[in-house]
Amino acid sequence: MDSADTLRVALLEFKQPFNNRSRSCVISLKEHLSSISKGMQYVSSYLHSIESIRDELSLIGHPLDDLDLVIFALDGLPSL
Repeated sequence: MDSADTLRVALLEFKQPFNNRSRSCVISLKEHLSSISKGMQYVSSYLHSIESIRDELSLIGHPLDDLDLVIFALDGLPSL
């Protein structure tokens, strides 16, 4: 095993805990996004909450598609 192989293995082992944490963070943020509702909030506050979650997901490398964002926003609105 040469030094390049050793370095590659070391980097992969170092990266694994961060991948697991990132994955659990993505799941948590998407669960929060799917359960958020407008309730008694102003529309601007409701949309700001959704935008904050979208920004967090983008920061950790899991951006939301615009269509998914619209679907999450509409799902949180009250039924008529």
